[in-house]
Amino acid sequence: MRKLICICLALVLLGICAASAEGKIIPVSDQVTIPKVVPQDHAAPEGESPLTGLKDSGEPYTPIMLPIDNSPEGHPLWGIGDASVLFQVPLKDNGGTRLVALFGDTYPEQAGGVRSARMSILPLAKAYSAVFAYAGMPPIQTGPVSVDTWLTEFGYRKPTRHYSLLGGQYRERVSFVKDPHNLSAHVKELHDHIAKRKMKFEDRAFLFTDEPLDRGEKAVTVSVEYQNHKNPAKTSPNSAGTFTYVPGTGYLRTGESGEMTDRTTGEAVPFANVIIMRVSVEWEKGYPYYTDQMRGSGQADIFQSGRYIRGAWLHPDYADRLVFLDETGKELTFQRGKTFIVLGDKIIVSYDEQ
Repeated sequence: MRKLICICLALVLLGICAASAEGKIIPVSDQVTIPKVVPQDHAAPEGESPLTGLKDSGEPYTPIMLPIDNSPEGHPLWGIGDASVLFQVPLKDNGGTRLVALFGDTYPEQAGGVRSARMSILPLAKAYSAVFAYAGMPPIQTGPVSVDTWLTEFGYRKPTRHYSLLGGQYRERVSFVKDPHNLSAHVKELHDHIAKRKMKFEDRAFLFTDEPLDRGEKAVTVSVEYQNHKNPAKTSPNSAGTFTYVPGTGYLRTGESGEMTDRTTGEAVPFANVIIMRVSVEWEKGYPYYTDQMRGSGQADIFQSGRYIRGAWLHPDYADRLVFLDETGKELTFQRGKTFIVLGDKIIVSYDEQ
């Protein structure tokens, strides 16, 4: 048995084994604690980043959300070390996913590879009051998967709060990866442009604490797999990831492409918080969207400081901020640093105390 555990842990560290043979699988339940009164919005303390809780960069706050490649051909990604929050969202019914970067403090000269928009991304941009930049969209004009329709519905057109990077400004094709994985966004240039427009943004701040989480179950290794929607017995290797908690550093993510690093710096990207957001996904014409475009509430599996608690998420309406709650129903206090949020319904999550 000891030999089996050692072998499996080695595979996890290589990003090959997505679920530990000894790991505890988290069940999904409709029973989550939601407060009767929605937590009030609040601003970040002066000098503090609203999305990381760290000292802010002094730049004007212009949240920018980018769809980012999640295929092996596009890794390692670049500029993602500057993202305050990274999301992983459904893309294909075979369990394929896309990453989404939210820049809200530091803005890299370049980030990518940027990919096309989906309705599994746009509700997040709306929830974080973010500008949305993307590389085209599906050619669908109406319905719940039409990005074109919902850009209007969410108020992204007047004034313009969205930027297509296909053939426009604030982008270039780089040579170090192949097309279509090579579109690079000039994030700093776009940020400067937005700042000059003097657009107003709600900072949608998280609450932060300097105290490590000291309750819940130990969860040093966290494994995530996306299931095939038509055949749940199958999972997508491209979407699988393992988060390993390193004291003093945070959670380091490995997957099929190896450790998540920023190509620009060559350094691993650590996360102080990892959250699994259980949200119902529906499909139309092969494209995903969230039931009622992510309005509602549901289970959230929260990992901080090498521990696990089961909480909830709350998003009453399109224009509201997305709130995460702890196991008591109070607004979650985040650990200072970057956050990785995994969204979907058919997700297998397991954790191990070592």
